[in-house]
Amino acid sequence: MELKRPHDIDPRQMRETIEAGRDIAGLGAWSWDERNQTKFWGARTLEIFGLAPDADVTRELFLSLLHPDDIARYEAAWAAGTDPDGDHIYRLVYRIRRASDGAERWISSQGRFDFEDGRMTRVAGVLRDITEEQIGAEKLRRTERRLELALGNSHIAVSEQDLDLRYTWIFNPKLGYAAEGVIGKTDFDLMQAECAAELDKIKRSVIASGKPARAEVKAAAPGQNIEWYEAYVEPLRDASGAVIGVSTAAAEISEQKRTQALLREGEERLRLALDAADAGIWEFTPATGELVLSDGTRELLGFARSAIVTPEAGRNAFHADDRARLAEGLRKTLKSGERVALELHVH
Repeated sequence: MELKRPHDIDPRQMRETIEAGRDIAGLGAWSWDERNQTKFWGARTLEIFGLAPDADVTRELFLSLLHPDDIARYEAAWAAGTDPDGDHIYRLVYRIRRASDGAERWISSQGRFDFEDGRMTRVAGVLRDITEEQIGAEKLRRTERRLELALGNSHIAVSEQDLDLRYTWIFNPKLGYAAEGVIGKTDFDLMQAECAAELDKIKRSVIASGKPARAEVKAAAPGQNIEWYEAYVEPLRDASGAVIGVSTAAAEISEQKRTQALLREGEERLRLALDAADAGIWEFTPATGELVLSDGTRELLGFARSAIVTPEAGRNAFHADDRARLAEGLRKTLKSGERVALELHVH
């Protein structure tokens, strides 16, 4: 392959190459020469604005296509670019009403001003249609707003981490952290070592297997009390399907765990009390016909702990002479809600 020096390249060929590159990138060229009052709008630029290839683009025509709400910003950006003491750069994102069909389109335009002796002589730049990008960004903003409304005051945190398990994004962080204090860090940077190790193991397993996992885990910042979370971790994938990290949704269940612990303690105290009194308890739900017997009641009535006891079997466990009184007692307490005390014989 022969490489040509710049002065050996045909200027026409160079222009065609540059124009081809702009077309591929979706860029439209434009320029204005202050010295001879000439302007240039490339074919792609005219197409973006919905203008005919031979259109005479005047300032009045350009301003008529600008969205009314963006005219003041355009004029301010142009004035800043022509300031000799400025950075000589023109940058602006604005909306137009496309001439061909009136469709609203978003345009990103950039240019550079040339100066001689403190006076602007020329400006040249490029622009492109970014409507789809703006629509996508707006959809993302709406999704984030919905997420904020849904989770802003909830006990749920949502996050993403890379393959090194460093946080790249988090919404509604817990443990007293703000989002900016979490990004770039790992669980070991943010939590007590034991809690971090448990989470790290689960997340690395998800990365290795490519399969989601659910677990109840402990979490606590250094020096803070333990909190409980139900965590759902799934692999985070790129467009090709390759695993590039994990996504985690974690719901705080500390109050639920405390309630469960109190319930277990209460049940244990009740069991000890029933054992000490050589007593048992039972529950009957008429709507479903479900009969539940404690271990003590099963022992008193002669049922094995693993046996399925139907209401009929429970009734037949009592002496035949007492079954009518049992049935009447049940009807009375179900109707009035009052306690009924009965002394019954069992076989």
